[in-house]
Amino acid sequence: MNELAVITHFLGYLTAPMTWIVFVFGATVGSFLNVCILRIPEKTFFKNQRSVCPACAQQIPFYLNIPILSWFILRGKARCCGARLSFQYPLVEALTALTFVVFYWKFPFVAFAGPGLAFDAFNVMRFAHGVVFASLLIVCSAIDFRLMIIPDVISLPMIALTPLVVWLHP
Repeated sequence: MNELAVITHFLGYLTAPMTWIVFVFGATVGSFLNVCILRIPEKTFFKNQRSVCPACAQQIPFYLNIPILSWFILRGKARCCGARLSFQYPLVEALTALTFVVFYWKFPFVAFAGPGLAFDAFNVMRFAHGVVFASLLIVCSAIDFRLMIIPDVISLPMIALTPLVVWLHP
């Protein structure tokens, strides 16, 4: 395959609508992963329903919680008090989004077949297993990087569910 064919093939992936849908979905999941990363070690996961400023605890409006973009729009500072926001927020969201896209490219579960869409159930399962496992690894990695721990509430269920996952997807 020559270079032009490789570039054309890659551009086909980048311009596919499903790639961008999966990217947005992955960024949204990444935003949730940030909540997990911050709240699981503090054991406050179910304490607050809405996101709050880490510095002044003021509730963050929904329109300032746009994955990846909000951090850049706010220039890395909280709107309420001007405190610096960690670069972890857009980093985890972008990493999760890109991970989802790579898994979608590896296991494309939607195909345009004539006038409609065709779903590949096996690739949906492979994609789901891959992104769930990768998401758990992102959470574990970020918590481990910050606090040098991996909470049992994450690692023990992963160990317990491994036989089921291997049985479903050898």
